[in-house]
Amino acid sequence: MNIRKNREDSIFRLGTIFFLQLAAAVLVISGVYSANAFGAEPEEKTELIYASGSRLASVEDRAQLLTEEEETELLKQAAELSQKTGYELRLVTTDQTEGKTTQQFAEAYFESLTDDGPETASGASYVIDMDNRQIYIATYGGLQYYLTDTRVDALLDHAYEYVSEGEYDQTFESMLKDTGRYYRKGIPDGTRIVNQDTGEVTVYHKPKTVTPVKVLISLLAGTAGFLAFFASVKSAYSMKGISGDGFSERDQVGLTLKRRDDRLVNQFVTSRRIPRNDGGGGSSGGGTTSTHTTSGGYSAGGGGRSF
Repeated sequence: MNIRKNREDSIFRLGTIFFLQLAAAVLVISGVYSANAFGAEPEEKTELIYASGSRLASVEDRAQLLTEEEETELLKQAAELSQKTGYELRLVTTDQTEGKTTQQFAEAYFESLTDDGPETASGASYVIDMDNRQIYIATYGGLQYYLTDTRVDALLDHAYEYVSEGEYDQTFESMLKDTGRYYRKGIPDGTRIVNQDTGEVTVYHKPKTVTPVKVLISLLAGTAGFLAFFASVKSAYSMKGISGDGFSERDQVGLTLKRRDDRLVNQFVTSRRIPRNDGGGGSSGGGTTSTHTTSGGYSAGGGGRSF
């Protein structure tokens, strides 16, 4: 009797477990079916990765173009360059700009990450935009002096060779390398920052360096000039106080003073507003960086290239 009862209990437990598993399977299947039926897709999460110990360098692969290893390597390169230059460097891929142009996206992206305001922000954002099929670099602050229009064009030309072949990690790497190369070359003397919206022009002139050789030459030249002047004065005043005819030289000297007033009548300062070039972000010379005022109030330069 007990054996029969135990057997019935075992059968009941097995049946209960079976029906519970069946119900769970039905719920899972129905959930997947419902998601597909209403067009829902699993959400792909992207992560904004900052460099270790610094928030000045970051990589974000929104378009899923990079492997994890490529992201890590690019972040390392961006962090090293950021540490050398002190500038913020932001790398991002995207396949959805929400109606923005690549330029607008690049500028909004940088400005959303920087902790600095329009007067102090310095750095760049590097963008691979699969939505508009463009690569873009937006420059800010001190980096604009190094990345002039001509240099930005060259940087984009080099990067285009990689992005057109689908080598997205090499695209970013090329842009970072060119940025570092131009930083090492320094700011071209006479570089102008021209804001095409306001007409404001800022010109950079290299500071004159004083070397020991220049100091020595200046001292020698000064000494020689002083000796020549001293000899000339001594020669002019070496005559005797009384001339041969008995008259004092002082008696022969006459001095007439006349008053003359110089007055500043007018001072003219001419300024001209530089008209905005609506034809796009073309280059305006090797020593010029063209900028504009962004919607966030920042002054941004840079340029882009379609692929």
